[in-house]
Amino acid sequence: MSLYYKQKFLDVLKLIHKLEPSPGFSQALGTTFHDLTSSSSASSSSIQVEDKGSTVRVELPVNSSLYIESKSITLSTYMAIMDDLTTYSLMTVDGGRPGVSVFMNMETTGSLLSSVERLAITARTRKVGRNLGFTSAEIRDAATNRMICHGSHIKFLPMGFLADYLLQYGWPVIQWWYGLSHFQPPVSAKERLSLHEVMSSFDTNTGSFRVKPHHASLGGPIHGGCQAVLMEMAASTAAESTLPGCYLQSISIEYLAKPSCPLVDTQVRVVHQDSYSLTLEVLLLCNGKTKAEGILKYMKMDASSKL
Repeated sequence: MSLYYKQKFLDVLKLIHKLEPSPGFSQALGTTFHDLTSSSSASSSSIQVEDKGSTVRVELPVNSSLYIESKSITLSTYMAIMDDLTTYSLMTVDGGRPGVSVFMNMETTGSLLSSVERLAITARTRKVGRNLGFTSAEIRDAATNRMICHGSHIKFLPMGFLADYLLQYGWPVIQWWYGLSHFQPPVSAKERLSLHEVMSSFDTNTGSFRVKPHHASLGGPIHGGCQAVLMEMAASTAAESTLPGCYLQSISIEYLAKPSCPLVDTQVRVVHQDSYSLTLEVLLLCNGKTKAEGILKYMKMDASSKL
């Protein structure tokens, strides 16, 4: 039975590969069909699908393309990876509806590890209803099994009657229509943009972010994880100047509407501050209207926060 659900999981990846804009944000994250099923012994991932698809375990190699500034992965990047993996698990259980994100949160167990070579990611679908899907994920250092961060992800599932019907009951038709046995060749390492390059359209002086095709996902012009990364970038300068030597402990994001505009503005304000912690609110706006709201909590770095 587990082989059946693993094949269903792979079919979900194939479907997303055909539907998702290319290049999309998942290519920078290394979470595409080709990344997860790579046959290269040096960089291959391993996939386990359990509990009728509700639990998906994946190992992914860490490479420098995931770094934005320092030689470590940011919490928002982990959040973006969680976004993809929990969506894949949810689609496997639900029957195909990717839905749109309404809420995500991610929390680290301490300052983020800087010398991880492989990630062990467990994505779980907790509950699927008519309108909402509830998922969670944890990310560990594959070598030591030490927890790096954990989070949850809620998605609104309805996509319209026809799309819902086809995705839930029309898999044979979808497989035939999109020719799932035929794929575009994977993006080579030389052609693939790093996360730093993908996010370079953010202007730190104005707080504006110019939207480009490689920010997109199946659900819209800006991947939910891309919005998380953007929020952390917007908040980082304010955080470091307000609470020097701090690290990002948690991110919570409410997605209010799709940011369907060519230029997204960011606004950052201090919600709470003391000697050891800082809470920032980050808004993403299109033409003055709020599309997403993030709460980022920072803690002062000390010996107990080092993993």
